Amino acid sequence: LEVVQLLLADPRVDPNARTQRQWTALMCAANKGHLEVVQELLDDTQVDSEAQTIEGYTALTLAQTIHHSDVAAVLLALQEEQPPRKRRRL
Repeated sequence: LEVVQLLLADPRVDPNARTQRQWTALMCAANKGHLEVVQELLDDTQVDSEAQTIEGYTALTLAQTIHHSDVAAVLLALQEEQPPRKRRRL
């Protein structure tokens, strides 16, 4: 958790950086059930909680798929608090 906090404090670090399969740090933390890391990432206003992998998974769907109910509950509550974003058409 301390490393995540240090990275988020560094303005050179993009909290939405992606892997080749388009996974973000939030997705990785949600997939592994790391609740404290998920909460820390969500506290950063730059973190995109609705980002999708190339397969269309979000952090929420990953947490639900792997049965990390505590992580899914936090992500679901956030989703319910936020108005839906308008999606750009490509």
